[in-house]
Amino acid sequence: NCTADVFNMFLQDMDSVKKEFDTMRYDPPLHHGFPKYSGASLWAKSLHDRIKKQMDALNAAHFLNPGRDGEIAVDKYNVLTGALEDFRLRWHKEWSGQLGIDLAKRLEIKLIKRSSSGETLEVNFDPHLLRFYNEVGYWEKQPGMDIPYSKDVTDLHQNSEKIRSLRENVGLVVRDYNLIITSLTKNERKLFQERIFHLDRKVQPGLAKFTWAQRIPMIMQYVKDCRKYCREIYQTVKSFKANNEQINKNCLSMASNLLVKIQRKR
Repeated sequence: NCTADVFNMFLQDMDSVKKEFDTMRYDPPLHHGFPKYSGASLWAKSLHDRIKKQMDALNAAHFLNPGRDGEIAVDKYNVLTGALEDFRLRWHKEWSGQLGIDLAKRLEIKLIKRSSSGETLEVNFDPHLLRFYNEVGYWEKQPGMDIPYSKDVTDLHQNSEKIRSLRENVGLVVRDYNLIITSLTKNERKLFQERIFHLDRKVQPGLAKFTWAQRIPMIMQYVKDCRKYCREIYQTVKSFKANNEQINKNCLSMASNLLVKIQRKR
């Protein structure tokens, strides 16, 4: 009958969900950029939501007579959703347990560091904190998965938007500096040696003095000063490049013109 067919379809889909869960539970198929723990929980939640939507529709269909098929479906649904929920809670507990203490101390590192080449700069933000902010963002999207309470976690969580903005602004200093350095050849850098020396002095506080834990207005003033100086130098570099290109064009034009023009006698 039609009722049995409906419940059989639901049972088949639950078998499909269970097979996917059992196959991938130890290596969840996360989308690119999703964090490890909350991403795994979101994956399990999507499976849970998939079958819950169907169960809700069946419960709302009062005209159906579930019978024995309905009982089997309900029992299977309860076991599967329980397993999915246990999976999510276990990942949440594992994440909470590995947060550690003194998270705020991870902000006490310099804003910027030299790249491995020694020529360009990189934003120097603790990777553990990056993962923390990424995880928190996705846990917040899942009702019932609360953020663990501690002073460090609460402070970091409350200031997450300020820290994100600060990272972006420091990243702009790094980008501006690197643009100047990478736009110059090695020989050209010798010509700009003095300007690069003063530029290095300007950005030096970010490498040797300022940390992420310091007052935001102080860091933002540093960012403002550095970017202003970078703009001035980059404009000079652009002018040098444009003038150099024009000189090359003029030289090529001169090289292609004859210096002597001989006129035949009429």
